[in-house]
Amino acid sequence: MSLDLAITESLLGLGIAPIAVANKRWYQKFIINPQLPDSVQEAGLPNEPNLELLETLRPDIILCSHAQAQVNSRLQQIAPVAAMDIFSPNRSPWLAAQQMITRLGNYASVTRASQKLNAKASDQLTATGSALKKYRGRPLFLARINDDGRHLLLFGRKGMYDDLLKRMGFQNAYEGNTNSWGGAVVGLDYLLKQPDARLIFFSNRQERSNVNDLFSSPLWQAIPLIKEGRYSRMSRLYPSGGLLCAMHFLNELERAMKEQNV
Repeated sequence: MSLDLAITESLLGLGIAPIAVANKRWYQKFIINPQLPDSVQEAGLPNEPNLELLETLRPDIILCSHAQAQVNSRLQQIAPVAAMDIFSPNRSPWLAAQQMITRLGNYASVTRASQKLNAKASDQLTATGSALKKYRGRPLFLARINDDGRHLLLFGRKGMYDDLLKRMGFQNAYEGNTNSWGGAVVGLDYLLKQPDARLIFFSNRQERSNVNDLFSSPLWQAIPLIKEGRYSRMSRLYPSGGLLCAMHFLNELERAMKEQNV
């Protein structure tokens, strides 16, 4: 069973359906693919799983983050516990995600499948970098626009997206401090620090009309990259996911970037 969304995603990517997962609804809302079978049971919150249910299910192994293992010492009384993380200080999220796939493949005796998935991911990163080579001349902002229209969640160092951009030869336009998974909320005026940059922002269908209204407002039109059309949108993704989420990001980034003709 899995207490961590990135681990759940990685298991499903290897063709392994856990008997139970924490935050089942969150997975179905924010990650979606690979699809979580309906037969997988809800195990509760990541830091407060239903221990009575776990004792009944008798899992072969409980997979979780190091933090979850520390706050749930009783887990070891139910089944062997394996802790693993993608986001940690001074570590590449991309490489950590591949290492997670390798470890899970070993645990589940699907080593060949894990090797194929890692190879496929590496090939995709190389291909995407090559396809987007001509866009590397400008710094790139990756952002989620806050509801107030005056703040952005920018993605920078420590995060998976920043790691992927740099591996493809891009300069991330945001170089400030971030939280543990690479995000930071800043004011809209931060975009003025890099007037020659591009912007890729995440949004879902429900937000599109609101975003269009924002971008046509005098406040946003005062920003050079908006006024000159150096922006495009991509589907909203889960930024703290594993290798499959990273591969989905590469697909979306390539599609979104090619919409920019400036």
